[in-house]
Amino acid sequence: MKTLRTPKNLPGPELGIPELSFQAWYEARHGAAAYAQIDRIGRVAWAEYLSWYRQFLGIQVRYRTKLVRIEPDAGFFRLHLEVDGVPQVETTRKIIFANGVAGTGGPYIPPVLADLPRTLYAHTADAIDFEALRGKTVAVLGAAASA
Repeated sequence: MKTLRTPKNLPGPELGIPELSFQAWYEARHGAAAYAQIDRIGRVAWAEYLSWYRQFLGIQVRYRTKLVRIEPDAGFFRLHLEVDGVPQVETTRKIIFANGVAGTGGPYIPPVLADLPRTLYAHTADAIDFEALRGKTVAVLGAAASA
């Protein structure tokens, strides 16, 4: 995938601080006119932005670390980890799971679609053949319509 599927103006990890937004970062590097010209954020630009964001805020990212088990511990959590295959235990006050749609067990398909042939719908996590959709009409249902 060369670009993100979400619009460029959706909030990201900046927590409401405009100076930390993708737009501010992109405009500082390429100018406001360049930002105005893009429709969707490129995958490489998004990775560069996240790298800058992490470095600017001093966020430590650990790789090759697997969470094996979580135990409550008197107002804290005891994390049983494997770091490079070596068991390790750490304690923390808060846990944030930020592992995307794949980490939640996969894409959610509403029950109303369960009996339809898989060729009649797609999830944003799917590889979508846009050429096959050319010229077709679309019905968009929001959360209120499915309630």
